Amino acid sequence: MIKFDLEYYKNSKPYFYFFDTYIKQTDINKEKLLYDLGVNYSSYRRCREKEQKVGKIIIKQLSDYFKIKRVENEFLDNLSIYLTNLYEKLYYKIYDTFEKDEKYINDLINQNLIINPILLLFKLFLTVNSKKSVKNVYFENIDMFNKVKKYSSFFTKELHEILSLLALFFETDSSECEWTDNFNNPLAFQILSSKNYNEKKYIESIFYAYKAQDILLSDFNYRRMINLNQTIISSLLYIGNYSECLTIVNKQITCLKSFNLYEFEFRSASISYVVALLGLNKYDEVITLLRDKCDYDMTELTCYLIALFKSNKQKYKHYFSEEIDLTTNDDVSEYFKLLNYFLNHRDKKIINSLIKYQIPGYMINIFKKV
Repeated sequence: MIKFDLEYYKNSKPYFYFFDTYIKQTDINKEKLLYDLGVNYSSYRRCREKEQKVGKIIIKQLSDYFKIKRVENEFLDNLSIYLTNLYEKLYYKIYDTFEKDEKYINDLINQNLIINPILLLFKLFLTVNSKKSVKNVYFENIDMFNKVKKYSSFFTKELHEILSLLALFFETDSSECEWTDNFNNPLAFQILSSKNYNEKKYIESIFYAYKAQDILLSDFNYRRMINLNQTIISSLLYIGNYSECLTIVNKQITCLKSFNLYEFEFRSASISYVVALLGLNKYDEVITLLRDKCDYDMTELTCYLIALFKSNKQKYKHYFSEEIDLTTNDDVSEYFKLLNYFLNHRDKKIINSLIKYQIPGYMINIFKKV
């Protein structure tokens, strides 16, 4: 677990690195600015290399010029505790105070404090760990990440680790990610697992997910393990390893029940369980599980229809004619018409057309097995 100590920022030295970057973002010539403020450039450089008494005076002059607020030592002490607690909550996926924390960080940022790069770093870390879609988080925050990254020299080792995690998330693909520390942070492995999954590198995704879980288990971080299990399950479905998938899904469902999580995670695990059974040609088990359901997901109903078709074509024809509404002029109706045609004619040319509907991509392996 990372502990954030902002003692370093009680000195003037780090703020010379801050202003190096800050001034670069303007059209102001640094040497001319220092001359106008009566600051000797050689003194500025010495203060950047080693703490000097004159350093605090120079930082005050620059802060006043740019109307940036400096912070007191007590504030830094309190912020150290707050950021450490915030990281721990996000690490364990505890979201009880998420909106409150988001507001607090934003309020501090709006005060234009001299430690704003640190606050922006944690704003990004909050957002990356939010429940928003990965795609939205990326496109809404990539500019902010590029801005924060420029302040790399301003950060301590612990803050650099957060920056490295964010770099893993925001870099263009898994092969171009920057990681300067040794791989001992499970969040890094989780991000890499997610990135590889999105790039359809499913074996690599599973590899990184298991690397993350080895550490998460020792930290009793079961909520993140649940999240990673779903990535592993989905990846196994994509590569067609249904036996291993079934084993993981059973463990996942048991874990979800222990946490009383019956919403998205449980629903997703239940659907994956049915797909894995179908992949193993366990048609009767699929039928038994689904025949009494009232509210089908499209994937579940697809699995049920395939299982019926493979088990008893007459029962399939009866169920399809009685229960599937083809009168509506919408995508759902079009999909089931196409599915019915596929099952009866085995025209593999239309498999890709089936996947265009609200069906997960891993179903392509199921269709190929029909």
